[in-house]
Amino acid sequence: MTLGATPPDPFDVVAEALKCPKESLSRESKMLRHHGWDSLGHVEIIEAIEEVLEVSIDDDEAWELRTMKAICEFFDRQSRTNGE
Repeated sequence: MTLGATPPDPFDVVAEALKCPKESLSRESKMLRHHGWDSLGHVEIIEAIEEVLEVSIDDDEAWELRTMKAICEFFDRQSRTNGE
């Protein structure tokens, strides 16, 4: 996935990284509780986010992105930053 004219859907990015159905994710989904979202799955998610948003995420920020809610908020912040 690469950044295009339409902002990427964080649920698509996470579902692809975890190889799970998008419909099985919700804003309440979180690391160690859903869809094989273990430490390796988390690395896959962070790498996918970095690729699709063309950003670099430091370790502290990556640790904060342990829920779909936090990931959605991160996507929103990036969208606002890129829209300026």
